[in-house]
Amino acid sequence: MIKKYFLMTIITIILILILFHLNEFLRYNNTYQILQVDKIMENYRDYYLENLPIIFTNHIDNNVSINDNMERLLSPLTIKNNHIIDFKNPKYFINHNKDKLFILAKENITLKLISPKELKNFSKSNEYHSNLNMMNAIKQNYSFIEVKLYPGNILYIPRNWIINSSNSYNIYFSETIFSFIFNIYNIIPFIINKLF
Repeated sequence: MIKKYFLMTIITIILILILFHLNEFLRYNNTYQILQVDKIMENYRDYYLENLPIIFTNHIDNNVSINDNMERLLSPLTIKNNHIIDFKNPKYFINHNKDKLFILAKENITLKLISPKELKNFSKSNEYHSNLNMMNAIKQNYSFIEVKLYPGNILYIPRNWIINSSNSYNIYFSETIFSFIFNIYNIIPFIINKLF
């Protein structure tokens, strides 16, 4: 009897945690606003909760590896991270469903940032990339802002935001156990189609 209640309590706690993270995973912000963080901090959670692009300046230490530079920007629940060097594909737009995705500028670059409300103006491309969603613009009347990054700047791209650039740049992304679970077999698109 006690084992049954204990098991039910554990299952309930796990479900609450999953639903809390699913709610956070599904939230997005359509506001064309960029946050800027100029100093190294211990915790960036409050910034990430805004679901807005964030520019981190004065964050790169050239004496340590990229993983060490990025470590404090990631969630403590991170189970996987990856680094894509010299990504360049100007004819496609990209977005992601990872936990965190960062653009690392190694030279002056200009990026188009497009909010999630414009997703209706894009379609999935036949071009495949295992970690990014490649898209084509089906209408050219979408709204966007341009962001200029300088060497050493890091730009955080929230989920569902769309980016495009004719410059090459480095991409760093991470997965948590929850973002990994929510993307298995396209669970999120299935839930969105059923609920909304």
